[in-house]
Amino acid sequence: MSGKIILTVKKGDMSGKTFTYEGKEALILGRLDDCAIVLPETTVSRYHCLIDIAPPSVMVRDFGSLNGTYLNGEKIGQRPKGVSAQEAWKNSENRGAEFSMKSGDRLGLGSDCEIMIEVQPGREEKKRPANRNCEVCGVSLSRENVPGICESCQKDPLKIVLFMLEQAQKKVGDAAELSDYRPIEELGKGGMGMVWLVGEKATGKRMALKTLIPEAEAHEPLREIFKREAAILGQLNHKNIVKQYKFGQCGISYFFVMEVCDGSLVDLISNSGGRLSVDLATNIMLQVLDGLIYAHSAPLSATKNGKTASVNGVVHRDLKPGNIFLNESGGNFTAKIGDFGLAKSFEIAGHSGHTFTGEKAGTPGFMPRQQISNFKYSKPPVDVWAAAASYYFMLTGYPPKDFSVGRDHISIALTSDPIPIRKRNSSVPEKLAKVIDRALTEKPDIGVQSAAELKKMIIGAR
Repeated sequence: MSGKIILTVKKGDMSGKTFTYEGKEALILGRLDDCAIVLPETTVSRYHCLIDIAPPSVMVRDFGSLNGTYLNGEKIGQRPKGVSAQEAWKNSENRGAEFSMKSGDRLGLGSDCEIMIEVQPGREEKKRPANRNCEVCGVSLSRENVPGICESCQKDPLKIVLFMLEQAQKKVGDAAELSDYRPIEELGKGGMGMVWLVGEKATGKRMALKTLIPEAEAHEPLREIFKREAAILGQLNHKNIVKQYKFGQCGISYFFVMEVCDGSLVDLISNSGGRLSVDLATNIMLQVLDGLIYAHSAPLSATKNGKTASVNGVVHRDLKPGNIFLNESGGNFTAKIGDFGLAKSFEIAGHSGHTFTGEKAGTPGFMPRQQISNFKYSKPPVDVWAAAASYYFMLTGYPPKDFSVGRDHISIALTSDPIPIRKRNSSVPEKLAKVIDRALTEKPDIGVQSAAELKKMIIGAR
């Protein structure tokens, strides 16, 4: 079941106001205007707490508030008196733990604000029958609602890929799309998918096969994210974006075949002693910005409420060095943006969202505070900020903010300011440093609003 979550303000200036959520959300509650729910009481901190919604589940975490967060009258988080919000998060003991909430619970933000939680259950989802067999090896599965792959096969990703390719030879469903490929080696495993290097039998051409990991296959929201990634990536066609060739479903597993690259930007930085030269970093960044300029205005089709609509542009929302891939030829690099798994057409923003618990929405080190405080409505400027943060990382080996070990990354991203780049690498030309520092501005708005503008500024500073 999924259902609906209703938050009703019971005490405070917003008393009587209700907020209803039917999908996954990450809500920052606090006094500042960029919070998802703004509560003006003086007992409420600037960024007071995070409510993580994935109906019917609701979780809450205190953000080191001055006056404390209370669940049914019991304090669940508060920073010590005399300690600033920034200082509180340096000590892991002061970090707020996550607490589950249920219908009827009351959440207190200080003494002058209280919110009641209501969980309205959705319809019961049809359960998978017990005693099914593993799709890969055929062993009996006795538990209900488990992925259709046994634990032994889940631990052997090669067995799953070989099974899919075997189904391909039998022309079973969409798996027939894979009949022309043979597996070579595993390339990696991420939050939702495994990636394998495969070879085209006829030509020997190498491609990447991405499949949804078994742990996620029984999770409908994750399956929808994976399918959306494939649908978006399949429509994008630009030299600086990883190309997708095929997409389909085999049993309960989804897959797509995409362009394979020589390596990632992270690998290049690591192999270059921790940071890149200004010339190389700038060359890569200008290519990344070309990819963003295209993606932010590309004509696409997107699905909303079961209907297909034509829209212009898509926001990546998880741009970082790990999602920038490279091909090398004659000492020259071609940069390609990959993994649009968190992307969504910004023209239909509000249709769906992601949470920070479990399926983390993006990476705080490369996310502006606007994206964290209101992830659901992120627009192209968040990608521009992330591109500037990746540029900063290429030149320094660090993200723009101080993410020290033991500190809460979400709180840092919300409350800290970027460190001027020349404080970390004094060899960055002053004119270029000013461009990067401006692009990483977050108050009151992101400093550079479009990829085209940032590209022009970088070229002007060379």
